Amino acid sequence: MDMYDSNVIRNQDREKNTFAFWFVFSLILNGYATGIPGVSLGSFVLILIVLITLINTPKEKKIRIEAKPLVFGAVITVTSFFGMVVLIFSDPLMQLGMGSQMIGLAKFWLWVLMGSLVAARLYDKEAFTKWMVRFAVILTVYLMIQCAAFYLAKIYLPNIFRIGPLKPYADGYADYENLGNSSILRPGSLLSESSFYGNFILCTTALYLEQCMDVLYGKKLLFILFVSAGIVLSGSTSAIIMEGIILLMYFRRIKASVKKQVFFAAVLIGTVFVIMWFNGLADSSVGNSLKYSFDKFSYLDRSTRFGKSYGYLELIPKSVLYLGAGIGNDFSLIKQLTGKDSVYFNSMTALIIQSGLLGLICFFVYVRRVYQDARALKSTTSIVLLLVYVVKGFASGIYFSTYGILFTVIIIGQIAAERNEICQKTKSQ
Repeated sequence: MDMYDSNVIRNQDREKNTFAFWFVFSLILNGYATGIPGVSLGSFVLILIVLITLINTPKEKKIRIEAKPLVFGAVITVTSFFGMVVLIFSDPLMQLGMGSQMIGLAKFWLWVLMGSLVAARLYDKEAFTKWMVRFAVILTVYLMIQCAAFYLAKIYLPNIFRIGPLKPYADGYADYENLGNSSILRPGSLLSESSFYGNFILCTTALYLEQCMDVLYGKKLLFILFVSAGIVLSGSTSAIIMEGIILLMYFRRIKASVKKQVFFAAVLIGTVFVIMWFNGLADSSVGNSLKYSFDKFSYLDRSTRFGKSYGYLELIPKSVLYLGAGIGNDFSLIKQLTGKDSVYFNSMTALIIQSGLLGLICFFVYVRRVYQDARALKSTTSIVLLLVYVVKGFASGIYFSTYGILFTVIIIGQIAAERNEICQKTKSQ
């Protein structure tokens, strides 16, 4: 390898490390506003990453791109646009908001380009894991400080700060009086919500276990227990359940003696029980928070994220059910049909309203093809996170959101990295 090749590789490594830092840091910035409607500070960073990648792409000798997200995005954009035209002609009185449509379409294509172009070109397993782990430590330490301050000193420490020009993306994230007067704390650390913290740690856990599975003891084992305790303290129902699933799926891959495996399982289960049942579930402040989280299963039919969300599908016209109303038109359509100023959808409901059952089928075809790639390459991280990503969409708005981008970049990036490693090994033989 000559000096020129060494410099090229060094520059590429520096570029990938810079990307990993700014991408992970953008998740914290996501809680703050830019002043542009619908664009958070974190989203602005992601837009810059995409633009820089597009500008630099023609300079490459070989364009690296993952076709699956791009093909899926193009197909449902076209089909849902046709659905929107059918809806407008069948109901001329229907008014779809152009502003919300443009914002929705832009956010969707940000997801597409981050998954198809940026992940293929800039994702590096080691760099991404390094920054996810470093930020996970910072976030978990602050979350534990939040819990201690709230339950021991009755002091509320915010997730989102009002500092100088930094303004919260949504006022509710920085409503200190209301959040501080609650009897239950749902800490999000430096992220907007506890579920966002949960998503961050789920991805970190999968990446870290992939890197350290062969030597999971000592400080490495303590790190997993540390962030798992953070998830329990956050009170995020889905994150607690999914963290358990991730640990179980990796558990079978631990290359250690039976005694060490049993010890790992015992310590993990014991940590959860100590946190949940310290002073008794009914009497513990943290226990009450967890009880509140898991009580959601008793009223799923009335839950905003589940029952009420799917209930909106009964209101939409048949043409929308089959072809959709267009990307970004879900909220404006349902607001007109219900007369409500504010509505919430989980990802499944939003996907159907925007792209119809046709779009839903296309999505599952996309998921299946990504899974087949991950399985062929034996990428446990991609398989695990793809499962978590799909399941969470049934009761949250994750699919094409900022955290949908996080999951997709890791899933597609790991596949691209594994494929590249195989190609490099083949060439060297």
